[in-house]
Amino acid sequence: MTNAMAEQEEEFISNRLLKRITGLKKEKGELLLQVEQEEEYMTNMLQKKLTQLQREKIDMENSLEQEQEYIVNKLQKQLESMKLQQQSQTNSPMMITTHHDGTPSPGPVSPIM
Repeated sequence: MTNAMAEQEEEFISNRLLKRITGLKKEKGELLLQVEQEEEYMTNMLQKKLTQLQREKIDMENSLEQEQEYIVNKLQKQLESMKLQQQSQTNSPMMITTHHDGTPSPGPVSPIM
């Protein structure tokens, strides 16, 4: 094999390697772009989910607050009703007396304290 043929073969191998390197660099660039796009997509999806969870949390907190308010109001009404009942019993005491046949009969009573 002559010197010229050896140089020609070296040049051919060098060109083939340069093409391979160029192809790999291009593929690397495409992969980097794809990774960046996937990261951006994931970030956007996670941001949407976070926003949705924050809205759901606020809705649940509002619902809980309304339920607590309803319960407090209901209990206050019951307490007020019991106070009114107690006041009416204190203002008009009743005493139970017994008839000769053993049946109870209402009558005035002094309040128990």
